[in-house]
Amino acid sequence: MKLFARIDDGTIQELYSPPAALAGFDLAELFAPGMGWRDVSAVSPAPQVGWKVEGEGFAAAPPPPSPPPAPPPSLAALSEQLATLKVQIGQISAQIASFGTSGGSHPAGG
Repeated sequence: MKLFARIDDGTIQELYSPPAALAGFDLAELFAPGMGWRDVSAVSPAPQVGWKVEGEGFAAAPPPPSPPPAPPPSLAALSEQLATLKVQIGQISAQIASFGTSGGSHPAGG
């Protein structure tokens, strides 16, 4: 089966595989000259849209850049987290203090 690639600006923009009824036609008969179509039937592995032309062959497009990392939290958000932690530490400290004065027995020797 024939496979044609339309190349624009050194990059495959489109792939076309003609139906069986057009299999015997030449590339020049199927497409107007200057449209940038090229027979890639014999290219292995089969090129894909986005691949770049390199000499007589093709190279896979580089992967897209990874997204930028999330911005760090703002000073206001960090201050809010710190205030919440201070409240939690105060509550835990109060629970520990009340445990020591509740008169409860300690398992280690009371």
